[in-house]
Amino acid sequence: MSTLEYTIYGIKKSWRISRTFVFSGAFAALIANGVFASVSASIHVRVIAGIMFFLWVVVFGTKAKSRFFDTALAENARDRVKLELGLMLVLATHAGIQMVGGLNSPYYPALLILLAFLVVYTKQWVGLALMGAAIGR
Repeated sequence: MSTLEYTIYGIKKSWRISRTFVFSGAFAALIANGVFASVSASIHVRVIAGIMFFLWVVVFGTKAKSRFFDTALAENARDRVKLELGLMLVLATHAGIQMVGGLNSPYYPALLILLAFLVVYTKQWVGLALMGAAIGR
């Protein structure tokens, strides 16, 4: 294998591993900018929120399929997929809570319940990373 082929293979593999984290970062940036808080403000914001949630469903469905139906995953790859799925659940919950009132919303404890389940049923490092992502706002 030549150097060029090795480099292209490495780039493709890196993109396959990091694409969910890139999407999660873009989704988190929209949450941090308050896009979902002003959903009722205009039709443009509703369209953007709808497109982002549609993309979220596609990415989440793809990852969930690989998590539950791909038996050939190694243990560390399975943990990474659990981290990606948990991160996407935390982001969707944050966006939903932001749409119904933010921190003053009566639905805010749903995030805490989700985090409790994720921390209990994943490995310790995955749970700590998800807690850091949820608190990091």
